Amino acid sequence: MRLIRGAPGAGKTALVFREFKEALTDDGAAPRIVAPTATLVRHFQHELARDGCVFAPSAVISLNRFIAERALPLQPAPEGLVRLIVRHTLRRLGLPEFEQVAETSGMASTVADTISLFENAGCTPGKLASARRLSAQARAFEKVWRRVEEELRDRGFETRPAVVRAAAQKGVRERIWMDGFVSFSPLEKELVGALAQTCDLTLTATDTRAGDELRLLALGLGASERLLTGPARKPPVAVVAASSIEREVDEIARRIIELGETGTAFREIAVAIRDERSYLALLRSTFERFGIPARFYFSSALKLQPAVQFLGGLIACALGGWEHGAALEALRAHPGWGASPAFDRFDFAVREAMPGRGLESLEALAEVDLDSCFTVNSWRNELLIPAAWKARMEQFLAARFRPGMLDAPRDFSAVETQRNHVAAVRAVAEALGHAVEFFGNAAEPMELADFWPAAAEAIETASLPIADERRNVVHVINAFEARQWDVTALFVCGMTDRDYPRKNPQNLLFSDAEIEPLRKAGIPLRRASDLDGEEQGLFESLKNRAVKAVVLTYPLHDSGGASVDSSRLLVEMNAVAGAPVPCQATPALAAPAPGLAGRLDSEAVLAALGERHRVIGISALEDLVQCRFKFFAGKTLGLKGRPDRPHERLEARAKGLILHKALEEWLNAGRSGAFTAAFETAFENACQENHLPPGYRLELERIFLRAVAQGVSATDRWVGETETEVELTLDFPGGITVRGRVDRIDRLNERDCIIVDYKSGAVPNVSQLIHSPAKLQGPLYALAAREQLNLNTVAMMYMAIRSDKLFGWGAVPGVELGLEPMPPRWMEDARDRAVERLGSLLSGAIQADPLEPEKCRWCDFAGACHYTREAALVEVARGA
Repeated sequence: MRLIRGAPGAGKTALVFREFKEALTDDGAAPRIVAPTATLVRHFQHELARDGCVFAPSAVISLNRFIAERALPLQPAPEGLVRLIVRHTLRRLGLPEFEQVAETSGMASTVADTISLFENAGCTPGKLASARRLSAQARAFEKVWRRVEEELRDRGFETRPAVVRAAAQKGVRERIWMDGFVSFSPLEKELVGALAQTCDLTLTATDTRAGDELRLLALGLGASERLLTGPARKPPVAVVAASSIEREVDEIARRIIELGETGTAFREIAVAIRDERSYLALLRSTFERFGIPARFYFSSALKLQPAVQFLGGLIACALGGWEHGAALEALRAHPGWGASPAFDRFDFAVREAMPGRGLESLEALAEVDLDSCFTVNSWRNELLIPAAWKARMEQFLAARFRPGMLDAPRDFSAVETQRNHVAAVRAVAEALGHAVEFFGNAAEPMELADFWPAAAEAIETASLPIADERRNVVHVINAFEARQWDVTALFVCGMTDRDYPRKNPQNLLFSDAEIEPLRKAGIPLRRASDLDGEEQGLFESLKNRAVKAVVLTYPLHDSGGASVDSSRLLVEMNAVAGAPVPCQATPALAAPAPGLAGRLDSEAVLAALGERHRVIGISALEDLVQCRFKFFAGKTLGLKGRPDRPHERLEARAKGLILHKALEEWLNAGRSGAFTAAFETAFENACQENHLPPGYRLELERIFLRAVAQGVSATDRWVGETETEVELTLDFPGGITVRGRVDRIDRLNERDCIIVDYKSGAVPNVSQLIHSPAKLQGPLYALAAREQLNLNTVAMMYMAIRSDKLFGWGAVPGVELGLEPMPPRWMEDARDRAVERLGSLLSGAIQADPLEPEKCRWCDFAGACHYTREAALVEVARGA
């Protein structure tokens, strides 16, 4: 056995590659490089291939695959099957120690992870049972573990310790290089010791504190040591603090592009991630926006794939009676129809008909034949063996998600999506295979309701590796895997005190205090404190993995705007964070040219636009003043927001409409009788028209709104002749008519009047109406009363009927109402604003330019105009 030791960058991997290529020329030789992970295997394979080396794929292999090949014919238990058996065992044993959590997926994961912890320590259930003074929880775990092993062996599989020891006992002599390892588990150390006795083994170790464990292991096995005396790699380290995580990722993208412009290939750049939840999706979208090709070495949860949501959702609907909401979620995952306008119309129709259930009503609302989707409904009545159920489900998915069944992709994003579909079909087949193995060889026919729970659990725990064979891409990898790579430039994002160093949680079944006596009894379990000790080594490894540059980045604020502390490791290295370099504005962003997207230029289209809007309502005019695109989408194109689900329908706007409708009927009846009676009628009508589901929440809202109705005043503080629901019109330039209907006009005399508009919103929202430049009802109602009715409006007010409060402009003679004074040219200025917006629209300007951007979040069309995203891009480009 040999040990090759050297400082980072001293050439250990280069020496291994050179010796491996020389060994390939020897007759009868079958040299192998063993790496710790499949990710590093791919990296090694690509580097050797670029050097012109030709070798069998199995010549460069991961440790797990190497063990599995040497252990044949023993079969290691698949992880999905192990977790399936663990969940089944927890239910079946019914141990009192785990009674309250036995049915949860979290408990199954905890037990499976703890089994892996003990197996990597080389422990067995028998050895654990022989330990003294075990807690009741530990004894319960031992029973579960023992039963899981029995279940696996009954199905023809072996545990990891048995497989590793079988691989160690294999007497095949090979020439092996083990490169890229930082440490070995106690079980893996047994394997290394056996290989040292039977094979020509070479092990590499970094000459740092992190490599001391490997060096001691090799020297203890009698290895000869070779020290590479090359200088330690010490790349320049830059630290960058960004204002937010989004700006941090933008800075990484900017620097990657800068490296590319100076001659560094994308494949020589890596980004290390510790916090996948915060950074993974953001890096994907940012790199796509900047045009940076990247390969993400992360698996996604199989359950999130459209193929799984489609199959699983339809089966759940078939077993549950086709509840319409669940059916929509399942059918939306259809690879073709689910993304079509026809499905959008189906979605709207089903939402409007909800709540409901039943297959017939769904078919009646669809514009296409859904028999191919609803064939799963007939599966409920069939009896099949588990293998036949697996074949049935595979065929169902293959008929919809296989190549040839999908539309031709138009760009790489579509290609990647279709690859994910196909990979998901294969992964589902593998997970279903675990379910078949779970039922064993007792091939008795069973119902779908019996097979699917096991299949769903197997899918729940499965992951989906995404294949990407592009050559020149940035590598986005886990921070621990980055320790093993050699690249030109490395970016380490998220250098916050939460993640560097990260506090590792203790095992939920065996705390560090409980592990300590087991260690003394000869079971070398790893404690959380041992993992904490590796955090400094991780940081030291990352700092020297690149040749040209290491960039450590962190945000000053999290996604919620809260301040974030930088890593204390940066403080210890006396690193001074630099600010991101502002991006240079491009001419296109700095000064948009006329005639770009957001304008209509066709004379025929402009003529049709003008004809369509000969008559405009005042509420629509307010939308236009707020944002041209909102008006264009809603009024010109006639687009609608997606209907609310039943539990979403009784929201603030719907409750306001109920009160407004009741008030309208009450005023039309001359305010005779109690207002609460009009409210009760309006509430019942709304329940029927909107299909509001009965229940506790509905009655709670009824009580709340009834209390509001009881507070509506039946008396006025002034005397006048009242008219309700008065139609008003205004003439605008170009032959355009603006129409509105005011709730109430009180004539004080032949000349003066008071205009009252009832508002059912919350008091703060009503009070804001008099300050918003986009709200035109008040001044335009007053203008229309002057021009059409020849009335002088002395007061225009909004009444918040929830609290019987008034907000508005003007003054009522002899009554103190606390209204705002009418500004000079109040009505004329409102008209001018509306005319200017209307003129720009009719001349072809339809781009989003909101007057009050903070209200964009309530817009039904915010996802179509992308105003917020585009505005942010402009700000970034200008160096904001």
